[in-house]
Amino acid sequence: MAISDAVIGNLMMIYVAVIAGIKAFGLVCGRSLGGGFVLIASSTVVGLILVGNLTLDVSRKATHAISGGDHHSSRCRFRSSARDV
Repeated sequence: MAISDAVIGNLMMIYVAVIAGIKAFGLVCGRSLGGGFVLIASSTVVGLILVGNLTLDVSRKATHAISGGDHHSSRCRFRSSARDV
């Protein structure tokens, strides 16, 4: 689950970027967004990012399990053995 690990590792940066994006949207629209709204909206967006990321990781893992193994390593072994010949 490397993608989830990367997202969790950068969670604070993602959260700050979402807050900055919401504040920038408010400035472009000419509205002053309140702190409560920004907190709720940013938490919702970050939560959706985490749920979407977890869904992607689980579906990749399920696809990998259904496909019957690691096809990438067998291709690499085949290619490296073909070069040795």
